[in-house]
Amino acid sequence: MALNKPSIKIRNDLNKIRKDLLNKYPLEHYVNKLYARPETATYRFIPPDIQIFCDNVSRHGGRQALQLYHKLVALDLIRRNQAKLGELNLPRSIKDLYMKAFEIITGEIDLNPDEFYEYSNDKFRKDLNLCALKLIPIGPAVIELSAVPKGFLFKKGVGQFVKGLFFIAFQVGGFKQLYQGHLYLRGLADYNSDEWDRAYRRLADLLKIEAPVKGYFGYGWYFDPQIETISPRLAYKRRRIQDNGGRIFYIGRTPEDIKDATLKSPTRRRLYEEGKYTPTTYMFVWPRRQLIDWAHKISS
Repeated sequence: MALNKPSIKIRNDLNKIRKDLLNKYPLEHYVNKLYARPETATYRFIPPDIQIFCDNVSRHGGRQALQLYHKLVALDLIRRNQAKLGELNLPRSIKDLYMKAFEIITGEIDLNPDEFYEYSNDKFRKDLNLCALKLIPIGPAVIELSAVPKGFLFKKGVGQFVKGLFFIAFQVGGFKQLYQGHLYLRGLADYNSDEWDRAYRRLADLLKIEAPVKGYFGYGWYFDPQIETISPRLAYKRRRIQDNGGRIFYIGRTPEDIKDATLKSPTRRRLYEEGKYTPTTYMFVWPRRQLIDWAHKISS
């Protein structure tokens, strides 16, 4: 993978802004701070020492200097970690997705606007954490080690509390040490049922290796049971999990849910405007044994 050419160009651009910036703020220091984060810290978490580091770079060279600096950090992480992939105990299919993601991120370095490379951009946060091997690609999603928040137990009365607590305690085996999924639509896979099934099979292969991990969870308005009648072509996402040992739990409604659910669908937008549908987020939890059993069943 050709990393030298874009790295040299970015370094030259940084030197034009401030010649001593890379000496004053070595990439190694930034990378070490990234790897010092707690193992289960979400990709959205910016440790205070990294925030201070970024503020100092920005004060020293300006906002554009920090954006260029982040480009260099991403390329440096790719350089370090593409060689490490061969040593990691990961399914071959996931290693291949890492390499494909590295190629996409490298190829976009000169195409994306500089503003892309800021922590305020969720896509950049995902890219950076994927380059650091913090996020694991499985197809149309990336996953990270996390814990199911206990707050969902209190979202919908006593029924959800009792059923949720029983399920987590006796089916999952606890709230901690699960993979959490996040959408990552960056050319690694299409958004359809076949691609999601392939993603879940990769995840099952990973769970066979990572024995302490108890399962998989995530959030989305598309897990809402209402989607069965409003947007039936998306109902497979809920059905695949719910019909194979997973559970769906009510979380709530936010302005972001409404924006995301109505953005690309005239039908959902019309129903929302008519007061017949309010996008609602649900959480799914799929225990490791049930997920692995499903993957084995469809592969045999």
